[in-house]
Amino acid sequence: MCTPPNHRWEIASALARIDELWPDACIAGRVDDWLREGVDIDADGFYSEQSPNYAAYVSNPSLLTLARLTARPELLDPVRHLAEVLVEPMLARTLPPAAPQAAVDEAFYSWVGLARRRNGRDTLTVFGGGDFARTRRIASGLANSAVFLRMRHGDAILDAMRVSPQFFDLGAFRAGSIEQHNDGDGFVLRERRASGYYQPLAAAKLSRTGEYDLGDEGRFFGSMSFPRRDLSPIVLDTTVSVDEVAGGVDVSMAFDGVSTDYAIELVFRPGGVLEGVTALPGTDAAVFADGTARYSVGDDVIEFRAAPGSVLLPGRRPRFDEGEMFGYVGGIDRIPGLRVLIAGRTDAPFTLELRTGTAAGPV
Repeated sequence: MCTPPNHRWEIASALARIDELWPDACIAGRVDDWLREGVDIDADGFYSEQSPNYAAYVSNPSLLTLARLTARPELLDPVRHLAEVLVEPMLARTLPPAAPQAAVDEAFYSWVGLARRRNGRDTLTVFGGGDFARTRRIASGLANSAVFLRMRHGDAILDAMRVSPQFFDLGAFRAGSIEQHNDGDGFVLRERRASGYYQPLAAAKLSRTGEYDLGDEGRFFGSMSFPRRDLSPIVLDTTVSVDEVAGGVDVSMAFDGVSTDYAIELVFRPGGVLEGVTALPGTDAAVFADGTARYSVGDDVIEFRAAPGSVLLPGRRPRFDEGEMFGYVGGIDRIPGLRVLIAGRTDAPFTLELRTGTAAGPV
């Protein structure tokens, strides 16, 4: 038996080694049982468990062992996508002569919702492949990250950009889809949240003892016989557009549905200097409310400002909702670094302009 997907290959490779030392038709048959399921790798070369540790130290070595011991060379094919020579020296080959790095290098992995673009000293990463939209859970084995954008200019690094609407304590926006613009210069991320309020039971469905079925509503459990009740639904659709422009990106927030607060969070890597923001009392964060702010490491700079027409709320205290799934168990969904929060309302337009440059020149 096994639990996570990678355990299939780990168990099968261990059995194959046992069968090599003490041949047994029953053991060999069990190996065949697991291998008949097929290797869980997608068209982009990623295993269903999107973990570099599992790939490098469990799945890849196990499949290499199985390829050798069971005479199945086809099992080498998925490993070549994510191979590590240090884990299995048999993969070592003479490297071709070094070639100059392309001025612009980009990749878009639609299966896992990941895009990356390098242009000189600038790197942009956009992620929209979270599993929360399908599972409504934060758990091991799922793509849990709410970070939809990372950005780098030399030594100046924006490690994370997230947005969290105030909506039934569901926490940060986790895009369930990513689409590339037709012109190739940007991406659109989308998420739909649906919840609501339950109504009293009809007279025919009432319990004379006041006892009702214990069930999972999707956010919490309660003895409420949820499936038998009418629900007044409330929906919030979030769309985040990331548009590449000269010298940086524009990130736009658009919402459809309930009117509520939200907070944008920027987390810069420790070691730099933040200017143009104000400390938020009682927290480890700063607030951006007007003008232009910048984060600098040496001569490398990332600046950010609200685009014309955007609505800033300088008098509102931003609250980044980490979600009941973390808070109920005493946990936090926190990314280490220099945190900056921006307050917003879902019924007001907002675009954040992020620009890169040097301390000596314009950004």
